[in-house]
Amino acid sequence: MRIVVLSLMLGATGVLLGACATTQRFQPIIDVHKHASWPGADDAAPRAAVLADMDAEGIVLSLLYINDRGDVQGWLEAAPARFIGGPAMPCPRVLQEPFYRCFPETKGWPDLGWLEREMAAGRVGILGEMLFNYEGVHPDDARMSPYWALAAKYDVPVAVHINRGPSPGYGPRRDPKSFPAYDGEMGNPALLRPILERHRGLRILLQHVGTGGGT
Repeated sequence: MRIVVLSLMLGATGVLLGACATTQRFQPIIDVHKHASWPGADDAAPRAAVLADMDAEGIVLSLLYINDRGDVQGWLEAAPARFIGGPAMPCPRVLQEPFYRCFPETKGWPDLGWLEREMAAGRVGILGEMLFNYEGVHPDDARMSPYWALAAKYDVPVAVHINRGPSPGYGPRRDPKSFPAYDGEMGNPALLRPILERHRGLRILLQHVGTGGGT
């Protein structure tokens, strides 16, 4: 049985559309880019919508980027075998409360003890989506070292948002109160080289490849 892997940007309630979906409708598809609901939101309705979309489009499995600890139960354990999940990080700051839209209780950085327990138990199977450009954090920042080490230790792939975009006023940056630390240079995939040199077996999934320098 052939598996089709698509790297697309889909929101928590997004629908997989377009020529690829139409062409591959009757083949099993793995979607590698989906986001859970924001902290404090009701998970049930968006989860049901996502699962309905997946069933309609023949998506057998989706990588899901979670935003708080509760998403393990609210998404991953609530839909066994449909998602492989991991934390979106480092969470970008915004200029209004809540100042972090993911992992707010630890200021945008998932607690390392919790994360290792979830990886060891097999409940977290990916790290990412890594949002270095949105928070202006270098991928080789010292704060990232233990997270890279955990990914290597448990052989967990890391999904990294690359490229410079979106431009101010577009997409997630259309709200001027969002992402004051944004730095497009942090989306340069060349910055990952020292990490890969230290962790030779590390697997990295590059996202948004080919979207252009300003989008």
